[in-house]
Amino acid sequence: MALRDIIATIRGKSFGLDKNGNPVWNRVDGSQIVLEADLTTGAPKLRTTTSPRVGAAETLGVVALLPDGVGAVTRSSAFILGATGVAASRTSVNGAGDAVYQALYTFAVPGSLIGKNGRLTLVGALTATGSANTKAYCMKINGAIVSQELTSTAAPSTYDAHFELWNTGSETANEYIAGGVPNSSMTSLGTTTTAVDTTQTMTVTLEVKWTGAVSAETISLRHAHILIEPGA
Repeated sequence: MALRDIIATIRGKSFGLDKNGNPVWNRVDGSQIVLEADLTTGAPKLRTTTSPRVGAAETLGVVALLPDGVGAVTRSSAFILGATGVAASRTSVNGAGDAVYQALYTFAVPGSLIGKNGRLTLVGALTATGSANTKAYCMKINGAIVSQELTSTAAPSTYDAHFELWNTGSETANEYIAGGVPNSSMTSLGTTTTAVDTTQTMTVTLEVKWTGAVSAETISLRHAHILIEPGA
């Protein structure tokens, strides 16, 4: 592989080192690129993985790779897994579809990244047309609602939507609760027990809707990120 091809592949990606000292680049889709020596020829090569495996010998903000087939999560430092500052929005059409959730942000969270006692947090900064109509925001994991918030305010406002899922001693036993939305009325599903299998890749979405047909209003996502706080 030519050097210019390697540079083109890794340009703009966050950088760190794995526990063997090999350079690793994290990509926005949750996968990684590692530059390492071929075990047979010794020649440098790029390897891509869609399931980051976390090692003990690492520094803050760096996901380290273990050999294929090894997947124990031992990381203790919180880190931002994915983020976007690219605006996304939806506009109401005064029809039944306004009351159907629509995703403004989607991210794949690799399996076994949270650990038995870890937590996943999704935070989104949103703006909405000011009105008495109720707007709803939710986090879904693999298509199922995991926490939601409802807001209504007459003035155009910016909301900080905050959703969490944490494991309770098992990677398949968890709880969730919605956070508050500043300067608005807020209801949530409360603290709820669920059984999301966090050993598998999870498709996490931040979705928005109105609770009924609304004429010419807009909900926009200004920024979103996913925070991982691993717990062995």
